[in-house]
Amino acid sequence: MTQERMEVHHNTMDIVQRLMAEKMRGQYPLKALDFQTAKVKEVLSTDLPYVKTKDDKADTLYLLEDDTFLHVEYQTSVKKHDTFRFAGYVMDLYNKYKDDKRISRFSFQSVVIFAPNIKRTSVNTVFDIGAIHYNYFPLFLNEVQKKEEYIEIINKIRKNPETRLTDEEKMLILYRPLFNNGNVAIEKDALLVVRDIQEISDESEKAMLTGTLFALVRKYLSREGQEKIWEAIKEMDIVQERIEQLYQERRKELLKELLIDAIKDGDSEKSIQRLIKKGNFNKSEVEEIYREVENS
Repeated sequence: MTQERMEVHHNTMDIVQRLMAEKMRGQYPLKALDFQTAKVKEVLSTDLPYVKTKDDKADTLYLLEDDTFLHVEYQTSVKKHDTFRFAGYVMDLYNKYKDDKRISRFSFQSVVIFAPNIKRTSVNTVFDIGAIHYNYFPLFLNEVQKKEEYIEIINKIRKNPETRLTDEEKMLILYRPLFNNGNVAIEKDALLVVRDIQEISDESEKAMLTGTLFALVRKYLSREGQEKIWEAIKEMDIVQERIEQLYQERRKELLKELLIDAIKDGDSEKSIQRLIKKGNFNKSEVEEIYREVENS
């Protein structure tokens, strides 16, 4: 296996968590992390109406059913001026929605979810310059205890592999390896979760969960751990079907290129017909290829 086949964007963890957040309408958004809020009424856009740098915007903003705002950030590092940046996001978001007729009051709560490598002692949760006071609630993944709840979900799957999981349950499954200190423990639990996920009968769901898990934990895995999860993904029926589909598509593209060259080079009709048959080209496709040759 080559490194390129497992290459993932450096912000993958943040990106995946944002995508997971978008599915939480009507649910408790941070229940999997033991943080209680009202249910999500709406997942709001954090895009701002003026130009800012590419990543200079809040990660997630929920409008909850109690009409308060929940602002969530995902952090894999700690920097000196993080609290100033988060406070700025809240002010920007207030400015974006202050004239929105749907919203009767403005009460913001900020929660920052910290990756397993970050310790509580390294974090400052308050920005206070007198005229402006801002604070957020820190959630440390390595402090979350959800082993019993995880076992309940997996037992439910084993009892009925066709069971439909809620997005809250999926989030708990996906975060389970990150409720650890240290890469060794994260990798051990990640491989355990991958094994447990295979009990699900829905091939599409199984592939989605395994792929999302890989994206979330990849940076904490050894090379061997990455390969084990990647092999599990490749062995899934739905993934094999897609690989076969891509192979067939690429094979047809190559045969089309060979057929074009054969026509251009004046090969025998027998050779041309052999390529047409091998590529399973229909009449309209063959006509289109001849037009391409004529117009080239």
